[in-house]
Amino acid sequence: MDSMNNMRDLHPGDIVRHFKRELVDDADRAANKYLYRIIGVATHSETREEMMVYQALNGAVMIAGFLKHGAGTPITAAKMLKSFEQKSGATICKDLKGIETGKVLCPCDDCVRNVVYCLGEVFPEM
Repeated sequence: MDSMNNMRDLHPGDIVRHFKRELVDDADRAANKYLYRIIGVATHSETREEMMVYQALNGAVMIAGFLKHGAGTPITAAKMLKSFEQKSGATICKDLKGIETGKVLCPCDDCVRNVVYCLGEVFPEM
């Protein structure tokens, strides 16, 4: 874990922005864009290089990372989020469901449908 401590004093459980590895505050965490939870440090099986292990905290990022094998994930996720927000009115579940406002922007069934439409736009080969 020494290499993780050299990376701006990051620790398992910290929430960071990808690539910048900046710790985020509560307001940024509420925005839920491109956030990852630090899991730990692993050693690459071939190069023996230490690498950070993290977990995407956003569905678009997880899908983009999976379908693009990690290549261009932030750009692809941004396209998916923008498309979803245009169709649904928001990207945060509590906003979509009107938890604080009482106004539902997009019912659950429509959110799922919109995700499928967004995938088709961003990955037309699917």
